[in-house]
Amino acid sequence: PFFIYLAFNAVHTPMEATEADLAQFPNLKGNRKVVAAMTLALDRACGVILDKLEALGLAKNTLVVFTNDNGGPTDRNASSNYPLSGTKSSQLEGGIRVPFIMRWPEKIKANSVYHHPISTLDLLPTFVEAGGGDADTILHLDGVNLLPYLQGNKLERPHQRLFWKRDVRAVVRYL
Repeated sequence: PFFIYLAFNAVHTPMEATEADLAQFPNLKGNRKVVAAMTLALDRACGVILDKLEALGLAKNTLVVFTNDNGGPTDRNASSNYPLSGTKSSQLEGGIRVPFIMRWPEKIKANSVYHHPISTLDLLPTFVEAGGGDADTILHLDGVNLLPYLQGNKLERPHQRLFWKRDVRAVVRYL
């Protein structure tokens, strides 16, 4: 097993894009155009990684996760959290719901959708189990191994409650 953590800066400030990528969005202006071009560059970079895994014969048995840590700051970089309300640093859906894609052809059914809320705290135990370890040996673990849920072996929700806190603001989601 191997583990790679790759944290892209895009689509985040500083707002920077190549002229070639900007040219792909002639109908957009300002930061909206730049964020679109940065998203294109991010998509292209992810494709390079997936293509390399395929070329090395590793794609079918490699767990790949794409996610981020919070919703977009619509006032800073022209990102859009539509149709969700709220932005980065808020406890509204637009601040806490994020894209979360998992791909592992030998273990997770392609094009499947998991409808129950999860947390990025679930990544550690999921990765430990995927690598052949035992997440139950990790003390004070808040996350759960997602694989049994994604594979249909556990039908209940992985979490009954989720919590978010920033400064003096907090929210509890009882599921």
